[in-house]
Amino acid sequence: MNEGQKFLNDILPFLDGHQEETIKKAINDDPKTLLEYIRLILNWNIYISYKSYYGLFDQLLNSSDTQTNWVEEIRTLRNTFIDKYNDKKVGEVNLETFQKELENELLNLSPILIDEEMEDPKTDTDLISKFDHIKDEVKKGNHVNFKLLQEIQLHIDERLGHQEEKHESSTDDVNQQMNQYVDLLLEVFDLLDLIKINAAQKQDSSWLEEVTKVVDKAIQLLEGYGIEEIPVIGETFDGSIMEGIGTVSLEEVDAPNLQKYDVYSIFQRGFRYQHNQTLIRRAKVITIY
Repeated sequence: MNEGQKFLNDILPFLDGHQEETIKKAINDDPKTLLEYIRLILNWNIYISYKSYYGLFDQLLNSSDTQTNWVEEIRTLRNTFIDKYNDKKVGEVNLETFQKELENELLNLSPILIDEEMEDPKTDTDLISKFDHIKDEVKKGNHVNFKLLQEIQLHIDERLGHQEEKHESSTDDVNQQMNQYVDLLLEVFDLLDLIKINAAQKQDSSWLEEVTKVVDKAIQLLEGYGIEEIPVIGETFDGSIMEGIGTVSLEEVDAPNLQKYDVYSIFQRGFRYQHNQTLIRRAKVITIY
């Protein structure tokens, strides 16, 4: 049994059980390819991020006990968040019970194997090291950083190339799934950030302080995945990382340190990958004129 096979044996008790059809296919048909393996890890990340975001919305609801006028808004946005994850077959469930049921079900399944696609995968110490790192993260119940997933995919591309149309199509599918998942992470972050924006607009200072703590945790969550916010406040407008959606006169605002074309406020935050600074989403901003 090679390192990839050992890893997948270890990960089985934690995998997202909603991939039932995919797992059954793996048992009855051919072993998993390395690209399909990446898809499994993406599905694992979806499950972990759901738990994390659900906890942040719960924290807001618990903090809003003395802020009854905010409860309805938080519940509405939480339901929107759940609906987004329902599209990925992860919904509002008792997560502890749900995971135990998955463990009981998945422990009885046969191992999911990695195809021997590489010339000699056993001697590929770099790839095996990456598998070991992912295995450790999953055992701890942690998400897997996008940098690591992208490095594995790049490794596969370099070794297999794009000679075969099938491989090229599979790579495109994985890229699309990864992009969709990143979009999902940011869309749910925007729901939390919207609560903060509304609290600031209503000048509810005590509630704003509580919401800011939660939004900061959401920022840290994204950073754990390898996604960072692009700092733009006070910066000169840059169309490569910003999208201007409005302007404000310098005479209208109290911003003595700002000049013409500087960013005054953010309507929607922009993000990029930490490891290579690749843009994910431009920031929507209000600038000085």
